[in-house]
Amino acid sequence: MRKILVSMAAGAALLLGMAAPATAATTGAQTINYAVFGDGESGMVSATGPIQGTGTSVVLTDDGEGSGTDKVTFKGGSFVISHTDSSSTQSFNERTCIGRFSGAGDYTLGSGAGAYKGVSGGGTYTYRGTFFGTRTADGCGDDGTVLFTVRARGTTTLP
Repeated sequence: MRKILVSMAAGAALLLGMAAPATAATTGAQTINYAVFGDGESGMVSATGPIQGTGTSVVLTDDGEGSGTDKVTFKGGSFVISHTDSSSTQSFNERTCIGRFSGAGDYTLGSGAGAYKGVSGGGTYTYRGTFFGTRTADGCGDDGTVLFTVRARGTTTLP
């Protein structure tokens, strides 16, 4: 169960997304919000700052220890977010099969395609979530549903 929560927390770290392409080089403060409900592998992203709008994010890699990469896709292009947890906490109630997790870390942006070719930047993020496990005859199962949110703040440069 601990590995599932750590893996979900790392997936939560996937966080960040960007949206509308810029017409000239733009650098500025960026806020990104991410929400996931379900398996923890994909979610909805909204962004304000140099990049604005909504999109989706999917997990590309997850080491189960808080590091990974995610692909964010918006109208006109995509990019990759690399993230690493710097702190995390988690708890699991064996009676209710409910786990809670939270943490923080750093992220960088890169590997842009389409309208996001050459995107760069980075910052910090925080996340908080709940895992609703399934009850089995032997206790709690390894599968279930996750609900979590991520808030990221940093700087983004669009070429």
